[in-house]
Amino acid sequence: MNILRKQRLCTSSLIALAAVVSVHAQAAVVDSGGGNSSGTPYYQSWAWSGTFDGTDNNRLTPQEGQTFESNTGRTALAVNNTYNHNGATITAAESTTPGGFFTSRNSASISITNANANDGYYSLAGYGSVTSVQFFTPQALADHARFNWHVSGIESAPVMGQCNPTAQMFDNCHTSRLDFLATTNTSLSFGDLFNPANNPYTQFGAGNFSYDISGLPLNQQINLMYWTSAFVQILPGQIAQGGSFSAFADYSNTYDLMSIDLFDANNNLITDWTLMDTATGATVFNQGGRVPDSVPEPGTLALLALSLFGLGTVRRIRQT
Repeated sequence: MNILRKQRLCTSSLIALAAVVSVHAQAAVVDSGGGNSSGTPYYQSWAWSGTFDGTDNNRLTPQEGQTFESNTGRTALAVNNTYNHNGATITAAESTTPGGFFTSRNSASISITNANANDGYYSLAGYGSVTSVQFFTPQALADHARFNWHVSGIESAPVMGQCNPTAQMFDNCHTSRLDFLATTNTSLSFGDLFNPANNPYTQFGAGNFSYDISGLPLNQQINLMYWTSAFVQILPGQIAQGGSFSAFADYSNTYDLMSIDLFDANNNLITDWTLMDTATGATVFNQGGRVPDSVPEPGTLALLALSLFGLGTVRRIRQT
């Protein structure tokens, strides 16, 4: 199977999963809406489960889930659900927690008893965003950049060795997925992250991954898009009639953009630079790594207040 074919399969899988919420949504599925996927910033979270109907393997039937999309802020989602479908009992759990600029945690699990052989089953938790950024450096003009990702987690063993993540539609598969794209095209929407024509970067499972961008004028606004998901997908016919099956993909540890390497046209490392979120004006990354949010944590505020109180007490003692 060639690379383009594999990418199309992965894209079709995500498009089909997205269609669950918009086309076949049941009352139990909650979709908060409120996001414009062609704008920045954009945030999206999914946490839901369901079945592939045995009468139409291309149709996904959600049983329970939540989706969230927004242009104003990120959110965590968690769903725990037990339901019955065609005689089978399915218990599923999903959770996704964003952790700031290009970091998230996802986990999905499923357990099936008295399975219907003609049905498939899925459980998925995912998070992604679109951010407009720009590199600033007092040194040489940046020519290319390398984005270094770290993904860690554990997953259940493949059943009968049938899991092939690069052809996941709809293989017997339980693992994680990372998609990433950098582009100067400001007309893209979040869905374009899964279009093979845009040459997105896709990786499955745990590991350290690097994505290089070149040929882009890095001194102007760039759209960065990413999607992370932990998922379990089981193909119709892979579980015997009346059989049982359990699987999990626990990637609740890290999907982290750990570092960015910036180079000039001579491939020399640029050591003084900042990456700014153009929508908020905040510096989000530099050569030292991710820049913490500028708003102090509650504990930091409390410590600061205590320090100020202490200084005031010392001054009063000195004055007496």
